[in-house]
Parts: sequence; structure tokens; C-alpha cells
Amino acid sequence: MGRFNIGTRHPYPPNPNAEIHKIAQPAATHFTRITCREAECRAFRFGFNTTVPVGSPQDLYIRHHSGKAFKEEVVAGMVTFFIQPGQEFWDGAPDHQHKRRLGRDPLLIHRPARGDARRMEVNEFTDSMNENAHQLNQRRQRG
Repeated sequence: MGRFNIGTRHPYPPNPNAEIHKIAQPAATHFTRITCREAECRAFRFGFNTTVPVGSPQDLYIRHHSGKAFKEEVVAGMVTFFIQPGQEFWDGAPDHQHKRRLGRDPLLIHRPARGDARRMEVNEFTDSMNENAHQLNQRRQRG
């Protein structure tokens, strides 16, 4: 039997009649954004490079408004800025956002085969999940 990682989607389409037990940690309530310094990320520790066309709005922004310490090299109409270590990466860069868990308990959610999903406490959640697994095993054994 293969491994199944928590948080991954199951490869088969959901059964609308299935009972579902879900452990969730939504980003909006269970994580907070932190700085590059707090995350000790590679860009902060070692610096980073950005290459843009010479004279472009990005070029002018980096030179005159970014407040970053850098060295530069111009080749064939492109300028590469070598941003020195100890500086935050570009604010809002979608591929460079650091988060830290807030330490909140995960949400334990149960959606019965018929009815609305609801949050549960740990003991109630595990009892419900075990009962559901027991019922499924009994059905499998019966064929």
C-alpha cells in the first residue's frame, strides 16, 4: 500500500456520500508573515541579484527609491544589481514570502455523509474517525 501525505489531495474524485474528517491549518488564522531577517533566508544572508533593462521603471526604482545597497553590472542593455547581504528581498514578491506558524491548534472538521460540516474537539473527532473506519472495515469484510 502506498504512502499518503497529510495535506495532499486524494487521487480519486470525492464521493459525495462519503464521511470526511479533515485537519486544517488555514494560512489566514494559523500563520503570520515574517521578514527575511526573521526567517534567516538565503537572500538576506548572502544577498541576491536582479536583472532589468537599462532605463526601465524597475531600474530607476532600484537606483533612486529602493534604499538598497548594491553593486551593478551593465551588459547588452541589461543591468544586473547585486543586492548586498542583510537586506530584505523585494516586498510583495509572490515567490518569496516567509511565514511562521502561530502555534494554534489545528481545526478538526467533520462532514458527515449527509449534513453540514462542523468543528469538533480532539476526543470527539478521533472517536468519530475511529467509528467511521470501523464501519468501513466491516463493510469491506462483508464484501
